[in-house]
Amino acid sequence: MISEEIAGNNITITVQIGDYKCAYFEKNLIQGNDDLLIYYWITGLNNYLFTCSFVIDKDQENSFENENELIVIENIIKSIKIN
Repeated sequence: MISEEIAGNNITITVQIGDYKCAYFEKNLIQGNDDLLIYYWITGLNNYLFTCSFVIDKDQENSFENENELIVIENIIKSIKIN
């Protein structure tokens, strides 16, 4: 499933987060006067697909706050339970 998501996308990185293999990428977006950075994660297991994204100001890239947000997202992905 994840390999299909990253096929042909040379900006996607695969990472293992907990039990999940994830496809991860960033995208820059200018909206009005705001320079933004969008983070996307795609993961899944069996017939389930999960997507997660969040947006920050481009100025915050590589900041302490940004690194904390990435940790929060990783913890959310790790906590996914399929019953």
